[in-house]
Parts: sequence; structure tokens; C-alpha cells
Amino acid sequence: MVDMVLKKFNNLAVINSIGRICKEDVKYNFIEDKFRIINSKAFRRLEYKTQVFINYTGDHYRTRLTHSLEVSQIAVYIAKELGLNCELAEVIALSHDIGHPPFGHAGEESLNEAAVEYGGFDHNIHAIKIISMLEKYSSKYNGLNLTIDTIDGILKHNGPITNKDKINKLNQILNNYPIQYSNNASLESQIASIADDIAYTKHDLDDGIRAKFINLEELKGLKIFKTKDFQVIENGNYDKEININQFLINLSSFLINDLIQQTIKNVNINNIDNIEDIYDFGGFFIEFSKDTKENFIELKKFLFDNVYKNYLVNRTTHKTKIIIKDLFNHFMNNPKTLPKSWQTSDIFIYKKSLSEKVINYIAGMTDRYAVEEHKKIFDLYHY
Repeated sequence: MVDMVLKKFNNLAVINSIGRICKEDVKYNFIEDKFRIINSKAFRRLEYKTQVFINYTGDHYRTRLTHSLEVSQIAVYIAKELGLNCELAEVIALSHDIGHPPFGHAGEESLNEAAVEYGGFDHNIHAIKIISMLEKYSSKYNGLNLTIDTIDGILKHNGPITNKDKINKLNQILNNYPIQYSNNASLESQIASIADDIAYTKHDLDDGIRAKFINLEELKGLKIFKTKDFQVIENGNYDKEININQFLINLSSFLINDLIQQTIKNVNINNIDNIEDIYDFGGFFIEFSKDTKENFIELKKFLFDNVYKNYLVNRTTHKTKIIIKDLFNHFMNNPKTLPKSWQTSDIFIYKKSLSEKVINYIAGMTDRYAVEEHKKIFDLYHY
């Protein structure tokens, strides 16, 4: 049975890369993509970008970097179990948050609001801009020249692109790339997406418990922890830390096992035989069972109400939004205060060029760099 499943899914995996826009002699395409991502400045900066808790609030809270590593670990495991391309799933998972600005989702919302007159900001589109234009790897081209398969997977890990405004923006970045925006994402890309959901839910529960926003007793009342397949560890011989860790491991294992079983059912029910069937299908194959999906939504709502909207998080969110908007408005009105390397001649002529520079500059900041820049500009006694 296992061999039959693996054989079927092997036919659905991305085996051979489409290639790169700029031809290069690369032996292992997706391993090379991973190498380029983890050695990029944008990836390294994720270490100092907020997941939920601002970067300097505690040494053990997750950052965008640790989150990306946890997502990749889950993605590789699922891909391995299904006989898909582990290397592609891994590089998409590692890259999925590379376009985030400082201060997490609050930072993105604030930058989008500040720049609405100039087209706004979308972290997924910015990720494509980073890997295709902004990062420097070779004098022969802009960006990292990743495989088309990896770029397609990063772009569509949340589903096909149908919004006309997004397509127009992407066409300006990917004008030479043979990417079909309306096609479904590869299974490896879909895996990275749901691995993201599993990872952030698990570690935000962990961080929320550590921050004393929530506790294990509250969680036991949720439906997902009452299912017969889920075990809540309670052992007086273990300390609280071990109980929490085992609880979260059980949650992750339960979700992954449910996901794998449902994905196999989805492929069989829909008579999927080859990778083209995946691209043409109008929905995701990588998903939870109906009951688990509903219970998972309840769990995420619990997190939203009790962690993401905790008053301490709200206070930080309020501050960080002010920082982002202040910086954007200041640089738009005072372009000569941008670092010298960002002051190209076009920004003094065209507002659109200036706005793109300012957005790119702010989006590339880490949490602490943004705070320091704000102090340097608005604090008369800080230099």
C-alpha cells in the first residue's frame, strides 16, 4: 500500500526543473536555490524580524527566521512521506516569508496603508521582487536567478494569482518568466503553505504560553484536543516545560498525519494521474480532513483572540505602526535624508520612483534597525 502511494505521488512531484531565466551550469537545481536563499541578506535579516513578539522582547520567542526553519522542517517531512520533491518543498518553505517588512503583519498593514497612493505593499509580491531584482548574487543578472519552479512555488504557495492589479505588478517584475498565474501551485508549494499554518499555530501557542497569555487548561477545552487521535500529556514526573513541549509535539504529529491521509484520499477521489492534473485542478489537494479543518479554524480563532489581540501585543502593534508610517512619510517628503546609496537621480524627479525606493528601504529593515532609524530622525537627542 505504501509503495503504491509513493509510486503514484512520484508521478505528481516536480522532478526536473524547468530551468532558470539566465542559463547556468548547475548540477542540483533545488539545492543550489536553497544555497542562494540562505546566503542572501534578505534571509539573514529574518533573524531580527518579528513573528508575533517584537524581536527584542525575549530571547526565546520566535522570529521570522526561526519560523521559516520550522516551516521547512515540517514541509520536508510531509514531502518525504508523500514521495514528493523534498528539496523543492524545503526551499519554498524557507523563502515564503522573505518579503516581510519589520514588525510582522502590523508592519505590512502599516506600510500598505502608508503607500496606498503608490500601489500599496504586499509581502508576497515583495518576496518575488527580492529574489528576482533586489538581491545581488552575480554581475550577470539581477536577483538570485532561482529556478522558475521555485519562483512559481513561492509566488503561488497561497494559491493561484487572479487579482488583476497583482498580475500587473508581477508582470513588471517577471516580464520574461514563463509563469502561468492562474494555474494551481505544485504539491510542493501547497505543502509549504500548510506547513506554514501548522508551524505558526504550534509555535504561537508555545510563545503565548511562555508569555502567560494562555495556559494548557484553556486549550483542553478546544475541540481539536478532544478528538480520540489526540493525546494530552499529563505526567507528574515531568516538569511544566516538558509537558508543554510534548503537548505541542502531539499537536503537530496529529495535524501532519491527518493531512497526509486526507491528501492521499483527495488524489485518489479526483483521479489525479500526472502533474498537469495538479496544475489544472481548481483547488488545493494538500489539506486537512473536514473535521480537523473546522477544529483547526477554531484553534486559530482562539490564538487570534487570546494572543494576537492581547493588550500587550496591541500596544506594541500601535507603536510599530507609528514607526513605519512616520518613516515612510518622512522619506517621501525628505528624500535627501535617505542613505546615499539609495539616492538615485530619478527619485528627485518621479514620485513613483521615490516611493519604490522608500518602500524597498523600509521593507528591508529589521525591527531594531527601524526603531533606531526612527530615533535618529525624530529624537533630537539621538544621533
